[in-house]
Amino acid sequence: MKAVIRQQWKARYKTALMLCGIISLVSLSVVLSGQGSRLFSSNSSLFQYWLSIAFAAVYFGVPVYTLTSVITTIKNMVFKDTKYLMLTVPKKSWKLIGGRLLVIMGELIAYAVVMLFWLSILFASESGGMVSFENQVYTSAAVGFFGRLGEIYSIVFVKHIVETIQIIPMALIGAVFIMMVFSFSLTLFASIFRHKQFPRVLSIILVYIMFDLTVRLMALIFNGYEVDAVSSMWPPAAIIALLACGLFAGTCILFEKRIEG
Repeated sequence: MKAVIRQQWKARYKTALMLCGIISLVSLSVVLSGQGSRLFSSNSSLFQYWLSIAFAAVYFGVPVYTLTSVITTIKNMVFKDTKYLMLTVPKKSWKLIGGRLLVIMGELIAYAVVMLFWLSILFASESGGMVSFENQVYTSAAVGFFGRLGEIYSIVFVKHIVETIQIIPMALIGAVFIMMVFSFSLTLFASIFRHKQFPRVLSIILVYIMFDLTVRLMALIFNGYEVDAVSSMWPPAAIIALLACGLFAGTCILFEKRIEG
């Protein structure tokens, strides 16, 4: 798997560095403009308007792009005419698929770290030091940029370290689950229509159907389930992790039996 990861990283690292640079550039522009707390206000100026669009596009678009790049990766493996070259590689399917997905997951983690860093800088740079979430307002008692920045990291990594340690793997489980839905859907489609020409839109429809079915299944399982603390989210997270493992196993089996075979 090391060789797969190395080759995949060589193919993707320039894009990853470019996106990290774009995230940093947009975030730095927001910090230097001092418009962080007024980005999405209704009476914003033209500059604030376009800065808001750029900020939203980067902070929502990059994670979505990274997750959906699984579709491109799997499509290249199972649909392209050159896929026969991959089938000659003496490696198990779980290594070929898993190595590629690990690189994408590594990218996603890198983007998340960069984004969270800049969000902490953005929050600390606001003179008011205030953030609101679900009608709850938090005002920093610290004075100065570095004082507010230190307070942020103290709250996240000291006062609420237990919650932070739990939230991180839960977020990774959710991302892996989405990646596995994409992978299984496309591999299933390729195993059914492997000898036929088909409209590409059908693969997108199948991904949507698979994702919709899995979401409905989880909604049915957790109907009436109440989350009152971070620790109470582990039962649904564990089930999602098991589903992700099952989808990964199904992807590898289909790749070996229906596509390679």
